Amino acid sequence: MTQRREQHREQHREQQPNAITVPGPAAVLLIALLAAAAGAGVLYVDWPFPKNDRGFTTTGPYFLWISLLCAGAALWAIALFPLVASLRALWRFGENRWRRVAVSTSAIAVMWFAVSAASVLIRRSLGYKISFDYVNEKLAVFNSVGGAVAICALLGMVLVHAGLMGIRLHVPSEAARDRSIEDLLLLREHLQRLLVVEGAIIGAAVLSYAALRNAVLADSPKQPFPRELVLIYGAAFSIALALVWAPIYALSVSVGERVRDSIVGARGEEEAWPDWHRRRIDFADVLGLNRSASERFRSALAILTPLGSALISLLFNH
Repeated sequence: MTQRREQHREQHREQQPNAITVPGPAAVLLIALLAAAAGAGVLYVDWPFPKNDRGFTTTGPYFLWISLLCAGAALWAIALFPLVASLRALWRFGENRWRRVAVSTSAIAVMWFAVSAASVLIRRSLGYKISFDYVNEKLAVFNSVGGAVAICALLGMVLVHAGLMGIRLHVPSEAARDRSIEDLLLLREHLQRLLVVEGAIIGAAVLSYAALRNAVLADSPKQPFPRELVLIYGAAFSIALALVWAPIYALSVSVGERVRDSIVGARGEEEAWPDWHRRRIDFADVLGLNRSASERFRSALAILTPLGSALISLLFNH
């Protein structure tokens, strides 16, 4: 019996070479707690704080801010599991395209960090102060780690784009059509997963930024930290995420239609128009071209998560 189980497991591994071991709920909870503890360690590395900081570090908004930062760190740790699984499944699509993949990922990452850098420059131009020693250094650690996880998701999206380009080149080949269908479904699935992960990461960052504003104003209400800045921050990330996702999704639809047309083919002389049209619709459903309302809602929700986080935070800010 034991030998049969081992053989079954080995066959399962061979059939799914890109699969990774997913920990159980208890292990995931432990990993999240350890990541949150590491985030708290960064924030409290210089504890006890000076007396001048205690007015800021003893308020309720301050504890909300650091709680959201630690929750963000836990989210990064948990998000690594689906990200690693996606990257392993998508890695083969980058073959012979690594230069283009690297350039595209770097360009998107620069745009991502430009939004973050703009928020820092605006903060300095406004001149509001945070009574928290080494706050810039501590936030730099969070931004670097969170940015690295977000870039992994962006890399996955770029690999999806590379895979779609490869399918488009090989669709005319009859030998590659069956594989094209399998790859297309795989790419669309991982694109949706990466979009949700990216939206969650950015949404958490926007919430923590809004919580920082609330903590600063709770310590000193006259400081120049307008609520519009939080809204702009969330809107900028939503627009940036949409600009990355939209062309990849449009390409997936275009490639899917090309695969459908190459397999369904033209209507035969003896085939009725309704039958031919039904075949096209059925095959489009298989490829996911006719997306359901729930799928559209999930994509829109992921893209609008940063902006939604900013809007929600304004309801509870001063």
